[in-house]
Amino acid sequence: MNKEIPYKCSCGGDLKRSRVEVEFFGINFGLKDAEVCTLCGSEYLDQDTMKEIETEVKKRNIFGLERKVSVTKINWKSRS
Repeated sequence: MNKEIPYKCSCGGDLKRSRVEVEFFGINFGLKDAEVCTLCGSEYLDQDTMKEIETEVKKRNIFGLERKVSVTKINWKSRS
């Protein structure tokens, strides 16, 4: 299934269709079709696979895992 793609990766490398193991946020989605750069190794998933990943991540309430912080503005000029 390693077919060449008529357009290039952003690095200038050739893209080939391939099957890759997809893991996202610790969730294993198995082997999926992707376009893989022969130069830098970047993997590009199709829209259907990305929707599947997004749906599962939202279902598991994994979006927004970054640490939540609050920022306070301090007026340093008034501290003399």
